[in-house]
Amino acid sequence: ASCLSAISVFIFCCSFVGIGQAKHLTCGSVPAIVASLVAGHISASTDKPRLLDNFLENYIDSIDVQKTYFVAHDIQEFKSNYDPDIILELFNHSVRPRCDIAYSILNTFNQRYMDAHHFILGLSEKDFSFEKDHIVDFDYKEYPQDIEQSHARLKSIIKLQIFNLLLDKVDKKIAVERVLNGYKYKYNRIKKQLKNKEKFQQSTKQKALTLLLNSFSRSLDPHTAYMSPDEFDASNDSINMELTGIGATLSNSHGLIKVESLIEGGPADSADSGNKIEPGDVILEVAQGLNGEFEDVRGVDISDAVKLIKGRKGTLVQLKIERLQDSDK
Repeated sequence: ASCLSAISVFIFCCSFVGIGQAKHLTCGSVPAIVASLVAGHISASTDKPRLLDNFLENYIDSIDVQKTYFVAHDIQEFKSNYDPDIILELFNHSVRPRCDIAYSILNTFNQRYMDAHHFILGLSEKDFSFEKDHIVDFDYKEYPQDIEQSHARLKSIIKLQIFNLLLDKVDKKIAVERVLNGYKYKYNRIKKQLKNKEKFQQSTKQKALTLLLNSFSRSLDPHTAYMSPDEFDASNDSINMELTGIGATLSNSHGLIKVESLIEGGPADSADSGNKIEPGDVILEVAQGLNGEFEDVRGVDISDAVKLIKGRKGTLVQLKIERLQDSDK
């Protein structure tokens, strides 16, 4: 078993301007954004139905990128409930577009995702054998026929993740535990978010509208993308260097935020020895300010973890870390 030690570190960030309040997308604002995308696109076609032939397919694919969670019945149901007039409404400022189908598809995915992770939580070391050759092809052309096939695809993905750790000379038991824990962190995080149903539904709607507009953008051409208000603010912060972090390169390792390296002379590198983080450390929780509330970052996307870590110049960010023994890194 791994021997872990937990310490708290205090790092000063180096930034000088905060982010303004993010705007929220609404279904009613979609036509105006669509109009701007079309007006600003050099090759936008006036043949609107033809322009958006792949709109629904793009939207579904943007949600389940690896064709793993949705099953064939889901796709058939989405298509049967899909009214082509919905596309035309995106261009019409005089009517309120129907975004319910976008919400419904994403809600179905959320349910499939949680059910799949519940299945994964029941797996253990005995479910993964490496005694025989196993060919894995992730370039799926079709969605799984049923839940059983969906679970089989997930097991193949997990098996490959475990195998990659075995190639790095990680003990099989530890490798299986590490990979499965990554899924457990994500499952527990979403389960926690679901306790605030109103906030979770609002977040789901925002994500659905962002994906819908991105799907529309890709229908114009594959190189056009829509940037949400939050993404735009983050991009501006990066370009203008309004917010910077602790001076460390981070990675997401099976649901854990791991420190890969420190930038020489940065806040993390310059911290005193008692509060210094090291490559290989795992960041468990983050809090802004001396009295800030710690937020668990296990199972969090690395981009969201970075948002939590960054702050204004001269402010304090607290990190709770786990330090693995050299043999476990």
